[in-house]
Amino acid sequence: MIKTLRTPTVFVLLTIVLGGWLLSHKVNSIFYAWRFDDQYWANRHVHRPFYHLINGRNPLRSTSGLRIHSDGLAPHKIAIRDASGLRVVDTSLLQSPGFVESVEAAGFLDFHARIDEFGLLASMLIKQTYSQRVLPYSDVPMLTVEEACHAFNTQNPPNNSGLYDPIPKVQWTPWYPAIIHDFLFLLTLIAYLISLTAIPRWTIWKRLTPAQRRRAKSQCPACAYELKGLSTTTCPECGNTIN
Repeated sequence: MIKTLRTPTVFVLLTIVLGGWLLSHKVNSIFYAWRFDDQYWANRHVHRPFYHLINGRNPLRSTSGLRIHSDGLAPHKIAIRDASGLRVVDTSLLQSPGFVESVEAAGFLDFHARIDEFGLLASMLIKQTYSQRVLPYSDVPMLTVEEACHAFNTQNPPNNSGLYDPIPKVQWTPWYPAIIHDFLFLLTLIAYLISLTAIPRWTIWKRLTPAQRRRAKSQCPACAYELKGLSTTTCPECGNTIN
């Protein structure tokens, strides 16, 4: 098996196959396991060494600022704490005279998502981390994440009462087509490296002497006399001993 891998023909075939795996690295797909009713930022972080190797000019190690839009509460709603307790109000009320002065603390509830991709070339394993955060409003003291989540969960219908969770959620998702892709890519790479070590020993790199070329043509190494079909151990022309 190892001897077969070290032939020039197999090396050329492995080069083509390896190039095919490298060009098909874009089979990865980014997806989101959960859907939420607010707007949030999604940061994508790529941990794939061979992906960065072939995309060296423009490595996509991280992409931040990918805005995911959906119909929801923020930024049209804001959580506040006043004399009535925790509640959610329309942001238009903040423009009412004297309203802001009655607010003890406030904050926009924002959703943040981080996508981490792991693999050699494709995204074999995707880690999704979702967390809530509170954005301030003007100079009003800011609510804690727990307070803001409680306010939004309270005003939601009963079936969505637990939609906003202050505890970050983490989900690991294996992507099986990418696992198969990277496994075959790794096998091809190992075979290619084995084949690569045999290049210095290929016959095509060795220069044959005139005597070797004559012997390969069934000629006398000394005088190039045609020896094909002769059973003698010496050249009839020059008397040279034939090995």
